[in-house]
Amino acid sequence: TLLTGLCADPLSEHLEVAKQWLQGTAVQIEKAHVTPRNVEDLLQLMPGQGGSMHRGQADILKIDIDSYDASILEAALAVLDFDIIITEYVHAYPPPFSYALLHSDLDQGN
Repeated sequence: TLLTGLCADPLSEHLEVAKQWLQGTAVQIEKAHVTPRNVEDLLQLMPGQGGSMHRGQADILKIDIDSYDASILEAALAVLDFDIIITEYVHAYPPPFSYALLHSDLDQGN
C-alpha cells in the first residue's frame, strides 16, 4: 500500500530531510507552524481527504512540537479518527496526574 499522509514543519531543513525519507510516497509535505487553529485546514491537505468536511480516518498521528502537543491532539481528534497516536509526555507528571501546556495565540506570533 502506498504511504499517504501529511508532514508539516516550520523549518525548511527539517522538510528537506522529510522529503528524502518520504520520497516515493504520497505524503503531502507542508511548511507550516501547526497550531490548534490551523490543524483542521492542514489535515484536509492530506491525500484522500479532498478538503471535505466529513469526519475522516487516518492510520497514524505523530505529534512532536515540544510544547502544546495536547492542544494539537485535541484539535486533530475533532477532525479525524486515528488508529495509532504517538505523542510525547512529561515523565515528571506520571498517571494519574493530568497536565498540559496549552496553546496561546501569543505563541510564535500565531
